[in-house]
Amino acid sequence: MINEKVGKGDDGKSTLSSELKISKSDPRFAFLGALDELSAAIYSYKSALGGDLTLETDKILGTLKRISDGVYSPRNASFSATQNDVSHLEERISQVGKGDYAPKTEIACKANVARAVARRAEREAVRTNERFAVSKDTIKYLNRLSDYLRSLTIRLDGEGNNATTAAAAIETSDGTGEKTSEPTESGIVAEVVKRIMEQRVLPLETAKKIIEKVEEESKNRGKKAVICICNEQGNPIAVHVMDGAFLVSFDVAVKKAYTAVALKMPTLRLNELVKSGQTFYGLQNLDKVMTIGGGVPLYKNGILLGGLGVSGGTGEEDDSLARFGAEIFKSL
Repeated sequence: MINEKVGKGDDGKSTLSSELKISKSDPRFAFLGALDELSAAIYSYKSALGGDLTLETDKILGTLKRISDGVYSPRNASFSATQNDVSHLEERISQVGKGDYAPKTEIACKANVARAVARRAEREAVRTNERFAVSKDTIKYLNRLSDYLRSLTIRLDGEGNNATTAAAAIETSDGTGEKTSEPTESGIVAEVVKRIMEQRVLPLETAKKIIEKVEEESKNRGKKAVICICNEQGNPIAVHVMDGAFLVSFDVAVKKAYTAVALKMPTLRLNELVKSGQTFYGLQNLDKVMTIGGGVPLYKNGILLGGLGVSGGTGEEDDSLARFGAEIFKSL
């Protein structure tokens, strides 16, 4: 990320936003260096990822590039992290507890290195802010990023150990009806696939438990709502209509759950992004998309398993109930 021409920084100085050369002891260079190392550390584990995690990593790298560009162009407000970036990470941080964690697999070790560098980048941002302006959202983003990378480290360890765990769990028959401890290759593969698929399924029983808790909370708040849970494909698993709920709330709740999954974000947040000039302007015209608050994606261990839609009050009231349901889901 640091743009220096070969041989031009031998005097211990370099340039940032102007041609005026300044000492490399300037805290901004330490901040840029930490951002550069952080991106490199993230690239080191990115190649082994797949699916949603790859997209998530690309988004993080794009945000770090914006933050770095902001050091070079401090007057350009678009070059920094935003509250939306912070909220996006917070939604993806698994509840894995506090304290030290010793990674076991190679990819988890790489993610853990990125976590440590993210902590240093945050410290360098704070130090830079003592003399030069660094946005509060940028500092907060780097803090949340280190938390996200910690939860990712633990998750990658779990996925990386799937084959080992499966092999230890599988018992095969020796043809006499007796069980042996030696697994077959096909048995290991079948068990790994089974476990991965189980991680990506939101069971009906779980959906019913979420709905039950959200209904109880709705009654406590004096609301009559329709509550919808959909799977990762956006198809409804269960829809519950409370007595006295508005008729229109059925379709609205289903669309909110679908939208939260389809765009992997709360519909209340999407409401801001579909305004004129914003990123998703125009999506509000799609028939299946609902931009009223009350829809949230359901994540567990960083994996998107479905969506929850609530309709019965204002967008803010429905959003609060939906987030309540998402927290219940994490505990199940």
